Amino acid sequence: YRKQSPNKLSGGQKQRVAIAGVMAMRPQCIILDEPTAMLDPTGRKDVIRTVHELNKKEGITVLLITHYMEEAIDADRVIVMDDGKVIMDGVPKEIFSRVKELKEHGLEKVYLHLDGWGNPGYDNQHPDYLPACEEAGGWEGMRSLSKSMKEMNYIFAIHDQYRDYYFDAKTYDPEFSMISPEGKKPDFCRWAGGWQTYICASQSPLYLRRNFTELFRQGIQLEGTYLDVFTCNEPDECAHPWHTMTRKECLEYRKKCFDFLNANEIIASSEETIDWAVPSLVTAHYSPYSFMVEEKGSMLGVPVPLFNLVYHDCMVVPWMMDADQPEGDYMLYALLNGGAAYLNCEAEGKELEKEIERYRTVAQLQEKVAYSEMVRHEFLDGNYKKQRTVFADGTEVTVDLEAGTYQIHQN
Repeated sequence: YRKQSPNKLSGGQKQRVAIAGVMAMRPQCIILDEPTAMLDPTGRKDVIRTVHELNKKEGITVLLITHYMEEAIDADRVIVMDDGKVIMDGVPKEIFSRVKELKEHGLEKVYLHLDGWGNPGYDNQHPDYLPACEEAGGWEGMRSLSKSMKEMNYIFAIHDQYRDYYFDAKTYDPEFSMISPEGKKPDFCRWAGGWQTYICASQSPLYLRRNFTELFRQGIQLEGTYLDVFTCNEPDECAHPWHTMTRKECLEYRKKCFDFLNANEIIASSEETIDWAVPSLVTAHYSPYSFMVEEKGSMLGVPVPLFNLVYHDCMVVPWMMDADQPEGDYMLYALLNGGAAYLNCEAEGKELEKEIERYRTVAQLQEKVAYSEMVRHEFLDGNYKKQRTVFADGTEVTVDLEAGTYQIHQN
């Protein structure tokens, strides 16, 4: 990034530049206070990968302060604090098996998305990541966690991936990788697992069924699974004579993976919302307007809720809740779209109370209109700042992006 202007770097890139500046001083220990705060999912992955490399390759002790459970799973030691007091101290296996104690500290509703649970670690050796990570407790520890989540009426979900094909995977075979129409096999080294290519999607349902058969055999009770990248990456074509595949067929194979989960009463989710996957997805990681995930700058147009005008009653879509943004308070967009909300758990004291109130406002509306179609969206003024949506049950939501206000009228 040496020749780039800082204001042209993404949030994750800026974080890595800052970490690189500290590394140049060759410290024995680095304290990172919320290094992934306010970053999008890709930025978070990039920063955490850099942190792991600092520890494993450079031998630097890293003290990571975070509110994200999945970022703590690979740590050697986890300390949990509440109101300035240490309430837990141990290895991840011990901490994450104590969900009853977490419930006592106010976590009433939890959707636990577990990353890095496979033996090689996060983004490593896909699709051959079994068995469960021994350092985190192995199959016994994972069974105990899934049982405790069930007892607490929490949702236990895992991260999974069936596109990346790592060269060091046990069953890696170049004959089952994707071959482009030009006869080339893509290979690159971008994620934590090192060099990889892509699995031909025709093989993805087979690998998924194989791995989940073992998860079921081990007694792991899953309520949800997040299949990474399937809905945010382009459909692949394959010219290998054994398994030629069109882009349409690629999407059909990905859909088979989602449908397998649903058939086993596992909530299917992926990275983003997209029309072809709607019949099979229950939720997604996000589905914001484009300006929420791109570099901040002047808006090139006026965003409208086209996706929700068609699919609102089909999926649970969570929304970012950042306030004081150039485009307006994101909470207003969450209300306008009748969506679910992310809660900013990094806030404290009065700020946290305010965030909870904002969250509850969105959650209460979403609970009421979740199964209702969005039947109309309209602009109420000439500068497009005042907008209204109407749902099939008669609920009307009016927002003023300039004034930062909203009105909800319910029949």
